[in-house]
Order: sequence, then C-alpha cells, then structure tokens
Amino acid sequence: MSRMWTTAVAGAAAGLGVAMPVGAVGVLLVQEGMRDRRGAVAAASAVAVVDLAYAAAATALGPWVASTLSGVEAWVRLVAAAVLAGIAGRGLWGSRGPAAPRL
Repeated sequence: MSRMWTTAVAGAAAGLGVAMPVGAVGVLLVQEGMRDRRGAVAAASAVAVVDLAYAAAATALGPWVASTLSGVEAWVRLVAAAVLAGIAGRGLWGSRGPAAPRL
C-alpha cells in the first residue's frame, strides 16, 4: 500500500472515530437492533430526526444568540463554570459515603 493510501485510510478511520462516537444512545440502538431490527430502524430514524431538528435550530438561532450575548461572554463563562462545579460537587458529595446495598 502506498504512503498516500496509508495516510488516507488512517485519516478516514480517525474521522469515523470522531464522527460516530458510540454513546448511550448508540448503545441503546445496538441493543434494540439485536432484539428487533424493525424497531431499531424506527428508533434510529427518530434519533436522526431529532438531531436534524437540533441542528436546524442551532443554525437558525445561533447567530441571533451570539449577537445577543456578545457583550456578556465573561458572565456566560462564569455561570457555566459555576454550574459545572456544582454538578461536580454534587457528584463528589454523593459518592463519599458507602454504597447502599442492592437487593
């Protein structure tokens, strides 16, 4: 295989790794596909439609939101950091004690 093809295949593999992460929804779709193919196709179609709706909303409203928040970027970052710190603190606080026994 030539160097060009090796680089192209490596780039395509890296692109697929970034473009197709298997998150919680992907795992659920795979599990559904193992049980019922028709149900998995319907679920994947629904996920794609919702993803398209989110992308369309972000494309349509993104410039307006950016221009509206153009003067307060620092405050938006501070609030986002505080929310993330609160989520992290709650997770740490909840994990400090012994785990409850599962029955």
